[in-house]
Amino acid sequence: MFPLAHFLRQELRDAPGRASYTLRLTLSCAVLITLFMTLQIPFLAVALIVVFYVSQPNVLMIKLVSVVFFVTVTVALGGVLLIIKWTYDYPLIRLAASVALFFCALYLMRVLGKLGLAFFVVALAVIYAQTFPSMTSQSEILVRLLLWLWVAINTAILVTLLVNACFQQAFPGNQFKARLAGMLHEVARRLAAPDAEAPPTFGETAAQFNQLQSLFAQVSRATPEIAAAPQAWRSRLAATLRCYQLATLLQADEADSDDRQQLSQAVIQLKNALSEEPFDGAIPPLTLSGRGVNRAVLQEMATTLQRLAQGEPVALPQGEVEKAPQLAPDAWRNPAYLHFALKTLLATLICYVFYTAADWQGLHTIMLSCVIVAQPGLGATMQKTWLRIGGALLASLLALLLIVFVQPWTDSLTACWRCPCRCWPWRRGLPPARSVSPTPGSRLVSPLRWPFSAGLLR
Repeated sequence: MFPLAHFLRQELRDAPGRASYTLRLTLSCAVLITLFMTLQIPFLAVALIVVFYVSQPNVLMIKLVSVVFFVTVTVALGGVLLIIKWTYDYPLIRLAASVALFFCALYLMRVLGKLGLAFFVVALAVIYAQTFPSMTSQSEILVRLLLWLWVAINTAILVTLLVNACFQQAFPGNQFKARLAGMLHEVARRLAAPDAEAPPTFGETAAQFNQLQSLFAQVSRATPEIAAAPQAWRSRLAATLRCYQLATLLQADEADSDDRQQLSQAVIQLKNALSEEPFDGAIPPLTLSGRGVNRAVLQEMATTLQRLAQGEPVALPQGEVEKAPQLAPDAWRNPAYLHFALKTLLATLICYVFYTAADWQGLHTIMLSCVIVAQPGLGATMQKTWLRIGGALLASLLALLLIVFVQPWTDSLTACWRCPCRCWPWRRGLPPARSVSPTPGSRLVSPLRWPFSAGLLR
């Protein structure tokens, strides 16, 4: 049991921004459920899936993803509508055309990198729309169902964007300053007690560097304060990264405790200055004794801080973040992408046949599950499948307890909101799902998030 406990501690440990992200996600789901129940909008399950995948680390990314989702979903459902119009009396041709559209969406989901997330939602919408002809034989109702699906998806996008826009923590400028302040706080702690805890590994430091550079690229365009003085903020970023890197090299030594204490106070002063407007990074002159095993590291850190305080530019470490291409270089040569799309398509069709034969409307999400758990490799697919099953079982148990012990007392909108909001402390430990930029939390248990939360919310 000890390895399992250690694994859970590592996966569910707190991460910068995770609590705020989870709170925004929970409120988005709660608002969406209330809106759908009040206005009697159908397809709540699809809307909840969209909320989970539209949610991104900050408002800027949510805006970009929302626009892409709106365009691609509108075009895809328009294509489905045309397919049904021209092949309404020919079910086999209709199914073949929809399968071709679904296959193309899966293929583009794999080869388009960040934009592939949009085609993930397209694949969900296309395969979900195939359940509509089995619901009714009236063409007018079929068209209405497609239009309601469009409304449900775009309502989820709009609600997610509006809820996130209500939180300052969701704006990239505030996130950038908070990340810098958090790193400076870690530097001050390392200076005060170098042996208190294990230093960050090289991989963790490199990940911090890449994430902050990506975030700085966003805020330099989206935040007026930082866009007005990009060089100054680039120097603050470089100084913070340099101090963080140097702090990982510190060793415990009483001979330089005074020097470390002096630098710790200077770092805290710099951290406090980040929240001031205008920025005042004035640091008193640092006079180090030059004793101890850390003297070279401390002197380098003092030089960096003094240069920043005097307004001199501080260069970022070498190694720019390499931009991933929008289209995979081997998109048209590597058969692995075709194999992925074909395997997912076959699994989805098997589930579709079972759904049609069983004539059970409650099974309409099994096709969606095939798309959600689809991974390039068998091992990753099995891992995600078992995590999804585990999350669904746990959520079903908790949902049953809520129905038995809480639902009888739910006689108002406030009481109704308490059920979705009870998900927040449970979901806080579960990291975000697939996204287009680095997000707080581990990716290993992220497949638990959707089945766990959706089962509990519904």
